[in-house]
Amino acid sequence: MTVLANIQKIFEKLNQYQEILKKLKQDGNCFGNHTYSHKWLSKEKKKKIKKEIENTNQVIEDTLNYKVRYFRPAYGAINKTVRKLTDLDIIFWNIDSQDWKVKNSKQIAYNIINHAKDEGIILMHDMYSRSVNALKIFIPYLQKSIVMNQNKKNPYLKGQLYASLLFLLLLSVSILILYNEYRVQQNQKPLFSKKTAININLINRLLIFFISLYYVYVDYQWNQKKEDTSCISLSLLSSIITSIATVIVLYLAYVAYMSNDRSLISENDLL
Repeated sequence: MTVLANIQKIFEKLNQYQEILKKLKQDGNCFGNHTYSHKWLSKEKKKKIKKEIENTNQVIEDTLNYKVRYFRPAYGAINKTVRKLTDLDIIFWNIDSQDWKVKNSKQIAYNIINHAKDEGIILMHDMYSRSVNALKIFIPYLQKSIVMNQNKKNPYLKGQLYASLLFLLLLSVSILILYNEYRVQQNQKPLFSKKTAININLINRLLIFFISLYYVYVDYQWNQKKEDTSCISLSLLSSIITSIATVIVLYLAYVAYMSNDRSLISENDLL
């Protein structure tokens, strides 16, 4: 994970930070408008609001040759007037590090870690050494967490979903075959002939067999990717058991098919 930031500074003090800001730009960080002198814009008149925003944009463009896209009003103070006076994308934070209040670096880091989430925008300030120290704690932690979460993402999940849906369909077919057999035993008109039912049943069991093999394969591959040796051994055992069970089921289906096929032939001969 590459760590970049949206730098929003009070640009009336730009001369103090020119070299640092240029280096930040080279490193790929982006810059946002945070007003020129950190005024509470919702309390200001239109002329002052416009000046605070436009002056900041101009200074950034002249100094860094950078076109500003984002605006975060000081103190998060905003109203309809402020919104109408800028075309910039207005963004706020959704994770407050509370580095402006908390004076302990570890506590600041824990505040961020406990509230970290996808598309999170963390509010921090560069005026405190405790904030810099907190960065050294939570950035490595979050980097490690992201890598671990990426490794936990199952790339076979979509295939398993489709296999599960197919399995439910095959289960429905099995119920239909049983219902057809029930109608035969009750001397009711069957939904389809005996030979058709046998063929459907055989195909149904074959598909269930292949789905079972697919599940075992996916499980083995996924556990191998996680490098979980205990789960790999369990997957191999599951594979063996599934294979033996499906071979038995297929054999029984074949025997049933052949015996029923012979009975059909003998019935036809009698006719």
